Amino acid sequence: DAYGKRWSKTVSYWQRLLGEGNVLTTPNLEALKGYFNRIVQRIWNLPEVPPEAIEANQRRDFEVGPYLAAIEFYIFPTQKDAKLKVYRPNGQLVKPGSDPDSPPVKHAATFSRLIVLDPEPGVWRYEAEGGRVEVIRNYIPIRLRLISPAMVHPAGKPLRLVLEFKRADGKPIVPDPNYPLGLSADILSPLGQRHQVLFPLEKGHEGIYEGQPEIEDTMAIGEWTIILKVRGGDKFQYQQLVKFQVQKIPYIVIEEPSPLS
Repeated sequence: DAYGKRWSKTVSYWQRLLGEGNVLTTPNLEALKGYFNRIVQRIWNLPEVPPEAIEANQRRDFEVGPYLAAIEFYIFPTQKDAKLKVYRPNGQLVKPGSDPDSPPVKHAATFSRLIVLDPEPGVWRYEAEGGRVEVIRNYIPIRLRLISPAMVHPAGKPLRLVLEFKRADGKPIVPDPNYPLGLSADILSPLGQRHQVLFPLEKGHEGIYEGQPEIEDTMAIGEWTIILKVRGGDKFQYQQLVKFQVQKIPYIVIEEPSPLS
């Protein structure tokens, strides 16, 4: 909306239709890529991180949280020779294509993409060389997989949450003592009722965790929402949304015979 005319005439209608927080405007094309990335972050439920501009010969620290599958860096140089260096918490330079956790950089017409897999939590550092660099950083959390309930759940059947929390190679997550791991979920019914479920880590097995307590009141028909949460200490938290339907469908109940009195 560079001129503040055409868009401003319709923005209120879009806000009523989509929700005010889902309508983003920018007065210039330079900021457009940052807004586009915010949309991507919301679609994939990634932590929202604003773009940063690193001046030539400038260093800037940034903190990386625990329990991440990867960090993506989208690098936009403002001139031909501008480059961005990324340093790990131990001070070692990330060397894409040489380091086992960092594939070769992918180059596009206007930007480059650098990725670090299974990053170590702590304080990392940027350093720009040869000119100003704009960088967009995406934190990609290790994804939770909901095993139960199914996408359609019978009304009246107690709801038991079971989830899987593993790395991409199938190995269970080893909790970091510096960032105590916590798994929980909020369950929202179509009637607005909210239930909290916790996943005791000590009762998990090979990355499979069962939620407590079971939800008994499941008669509300319609779309339910589960907000899965991964917490790393008091500072880092990532969320993942899952929706499922509760419908009036038959289900099997197993009744064990009771001893004769």
